[in-house]
Amino acid sequence: MSLSYPPNNSILIIYFAVRVKDLFETGKEYPWSRPKRCPRCKGIRLWGHGFAGRYFQGFVQRLWVKKYLCPDCKSVHTMRPSTHWRRFQSSRFVILRSLLYKIRRNKWRRSLPRQNQQYWFSGLIFQASRQKNIKLPTVEVIGELLRGSIIPVSHSIHCECLRL
Repeated sequence: MSLSYPPNNSILIIYFAVRVKDLFETGKEYPWSRPKRCPRCKGIRLWGHGFAGRYFQGFVQRLWVKKYLCPDCKSVHTMRPSTHWRRFQSSRFVILRSLLYKIRRNKWRRSLPRQNQQYWFSGLIFQASRQKNIKLPTVEVIGELLRGSIIPVSHSIHCECLRL
């Protein structure tokens, strides 16, 4: 039986319960918990591999998130707050609230940049069309996409990374 891994030297995301504000206040001194096993090969050796700067909504400067290297499969894993999807600076809550507002009222929220909301909504239309073969998404479709481990606002054809 052969195991199927992501490509060699791939970066995998490990979601971690952390407040983004705590990352801002502590910087690189935040006490990250080392994962027990590599999510890719299940190896037990994970080495600290420095930090990566990531931008989050509400913070002007980048915040530091921890990276780990598995010497067995050579993959690099980046820790990420569980409140944020990969490749998105806004929290899941903010994005989903914006989408629900748009679906129910057919307006953009005034408290958020319209361009961001349009990008999220076009991603939702893409995923709804791709997964459910419908033109205009509904609240139920968002729920189905989330239950299927799909980032509903993503413009990618790939599903969300593994969660730990």
